[in-house]
Amino acid sequence: MTRSFAIVYALAISTFASLAIAQDAKGPYDDAIAKIQQRSEALDRENANVAYVKVWPGVIADRRAQTVTIMGVATGIKRTDPLEFYMTPVESGKDYEALAVTPAKPSHIAAALMFINLKPGLPIDPEKNRFWARGSRLITHFTIAGKTKVDGNSVMVDTNTGKTIAGDLLFAGSYTFVDDKGVKHFAADEADARPLAPTYEDRAAVLAVPRRAMQSIVYGFQKPSDQTIRWTRGDSVDMVLSPIARGDPGNPFVLSDPMATPFTIALRVIRGDTHYIVTGPLSRDRGTEYPRVSLIVEFISISTHNLKTDIFTDVTIDDDVPVTKVRNLYAVLSTIEQDRGVKLNPPPADGLYYRAFLPDEAWRDRNTRLGEPWELFLKREVDAKLSARLERSVDNPDRGAAETKIVEKENPADPAAFAKHVNDHASRWSRTIFIYPPPDLTYGELMTWVRPVLATYPRVFVFPAEGPATQPTTQPATQPAN
Repeated sequence: MTRSFAIVYALAISTFASLAIAQDAKGPYDDAIAKIQQRSEALDRENANVAYVKVWPGVIADRRAQTVTIMGVATGIKRTDPLEFYMTPVESGKDYEALAVTPAKPSHIAAALMFINLKPGLPIDPEKNRFWARGSRLITHFTIAGKTKVDGNSVMVDTNTGKTIAGDLLFAGSYTFVDDKGVKHFAADEADARPLAPTYEDRAAVLAVPRRAMQSIVYGFQKPSDQTIRWTRGDSVDMVLSPIARGDPGNPFVLSDPMATPFTIALRVIRGDTHYIVTGPLSRDRGTEYPRVSLIVEFISISTHNLKTDIFTDVTIDDDVPVTKVRNLYAVLSTIEQDRGVKLNPPPADGLYYRAFLPDEAWRDRNTRLGEPWELFLKREVDAKLSARLERSVDNPDRGAAETKIVEKENPADPAAFAKHVNDHASRWSRTIFIYPPPDLTYGELMTWVRPVLATYPRVFVFPAEGPATQPTTQPATQPAN
């Protein structure tokens, strides 16, 4: 081999190696994403003078057609893969559990929906007892390779039931936060999952699911349908969003404002009896009194028939209503709370979330429950006043003792003393308060004890008085609280 040939040969090997490295470094969607960028630029030029059309990279909004189109690329997801995202930003790294990836930014999707005159709603926020996302309801469809149209209601399957899951989404709009330098950030652009359109509940989601779908519960049970596994990796996928038509203006449930609360249910004591006052948009039923919970069920069932939106509902309770009546109402509402139906709003800042009145009866057992909740026992004395006993079952600090648990006890004189004690002796294991009331406790009396601690103990549960107050620790020892 001559010296010149050796040099040429070495250069050739080096060139091929460089090409191979470059090929390896190239992302699997790079070519398709480049085409989307070119398509976006072309659409931007074509619509430069069209007032009702606006283009962002990977997104086009048409105010006249009332559509927002997100341009993406099929991931080639398999039938056995969990489906966590209808579409996800390409940089999220979540393509293995998404139908498609897109170069579009979540904040641009929100801007596009606002361009077609939709207002962002509210994402979930469990810390504020907001467990239902709110916002304009959107129907979805997908266009594959520019020709095949697939209904959004057919792309995901619940493997528990074998049925497809409705693909409606809500324009919740994610949330924003301000950093230490005063700079405002759009959460979905920066959250780890970049939750543009997740199939589970996410506080940062721009497009939120309208149903209850906790990630820890639905993960692994929501899978791609037979429709979607035919999508070839690299195929273009347009996800098209359209607001549901507001329809007949005579239908009081077709609301122009997705943040509206059309119903209020008030519990009031009238002439010595508890009445349920339902106020809503049906003119013939405004302020109707219902003395029985069963009639509330009938009323709401009729009202929600063929509903085109959700009935977000406030509940107000008079102080003199017995707690047993409050529990009865919430037991009924919890059975009919659902998507396309009644959805209860969070309580006021100084109120209890309705599930506070529907605790798991198994939590009474100190031997099996988790954590070390405070237990407040309220008792009606002869003079009609309430007395209180506070207990907490905790690990025995004496590791050599026969008993693994001891019961701390205190007798707070009033709500202020109760609040001071639980705050002074807070621990990471005692984040919850259980309340065992007398049968005749009123809502006002309950809240007199609860309100002082809600800021530090938002998890409060009120047990029915009919059951045993609690199941004691085996052979409990007692000692004063520290």
